Amino acid sequence: MDCIDDLIAKADSSINNAKMQIDRLQDLLHEIRSTKMSLGGGDVERHLESIAKSVNEIAASSLVSWWQSPLFLLLLGAFAAALAAYLFNWMHWRYARREEKIDATARVLAALLSEIEELSIKYWSASDVSSDEVIRQEIIIKSRFKLSISCCQKLESLSKKDRINQARRITSLTTEAFDVVTGGRFESKDRQVDKRVAAKSSTLLSAAISFSSTI
Repeated sequence: MDCIDDLIAKADSSINNAKMQIDRLQDLLHEIRSTKMSLGGGDVERHLESIAKSVNEIAASSLVSWWQSPLFLLLLGAFAAALAAYLFNWMHWRYARREEKIDATARVLAALLSEIEELSIKYWSASDVSSDEVIRQEIIIKSRFKLSISCCQKLESLSKKDRINQARRITSLTTEAFDVVTGGRFESKDRQVDKRVAAKSSTLLSAAISFSSTI
């Protein structure tokens, strides 16, 4: 604190000295105004040149003194440290927010894919299901796939270079599973049990769930 107080006192002293010089210049200008009728052209020119020179010296010395003063360097260092800390905290916050969004999206996606896998196996493996239940399964499967693909797209947009390939792999597996599950005689009245479709869709969806849980 004593060091800072000394620096502030020195800066205050420099400012007061500059004020005193400016006051003297103002007095000189006042004198020129009051005696300009009795002064010759050469006298006025010399007085004005003297004023201009003094002003330039004050400005130059004040500017150099301020930029080179310990107080300015101390303030500059404090500002740089504060700016660096702010930027670090901002970047850390951005990174943490992105990680939270990726984690939340991946968890939602894994839950959706698990539900689709269970419904798809039932849909393509069971034959003793009422028509109303079949329609309900078809509606849920398509809606869950739509939500899943949206989650995949969000994962890709959030993922950086280190995880973009994994995000794209999840999207590829999900869209392939969609084509398998909703292909063939899906939503057809004469749909038959097809355990191969059930098995393939389960394999694809399980792989997508595995990738989404480790992204």
